[in-house]
Amino acid sequence: MVEDSIAERIYQFLGSFAAKHDISVVYIPVKQLTGDCIDGLFFHSDIDEVIFIDKDLPLAEKCFVLAHEFGHYVLHRRQMNAVWAKAYWSESHKSWRMKKEAEADRFAYRLLDLAIDLAKRLAQSETGRGYSESC
Repeated sequence: MVEDSIAERIYQFLGSFAAKHDISVVYIPVKQLTGDCIDGLFFHSDIDEVIFIDKDLPLAEKCFVLAHEFGHYVLHRRQMNAVWAKAYWSESHKSWRMKKEAEADRFAYRLLDLAIDLAKRLAQSETGRGYSESC
C-alpha cells in the first residue's frame, strides 16, 4: 500500500535526522512505565540526548512522537536542566508545560508536512508518475 510506503520513508527520514544529530532513539514500553500517560520522552544532558518511544505504537504514531520529541530537541534543549525537569512535571507549572507541549506539536506537524511532501516526491520520481491518494 502506498501510505505504508510513505510512512516507512518518513520514519527513515526521521531516523536519519536523529543519527545526524547523535540522538539515540530507544524503544521501550513508555506507556506502561508512565501509567499510560505519554507516548514518548526526550532526555537531554551534557553527555547524551535520547528519545524514548513506546515500542507498541503503530508506525504512523511513532512518526508523530518522534517528530514531536524532535520539537523538544530543537526548541527546548538549551533550556533543559535540573530546574526544568523539576518544574516541568510540577502541577503548579501545568500551563507552562502545556505551552511547551503545544510548541512541540506544532513543530511536529510542520516537520511531518515537509517529510510527507518529500516522501511523495521520491515515490513519484521512482515510479515516474504522480502520487495518488487512491492507490
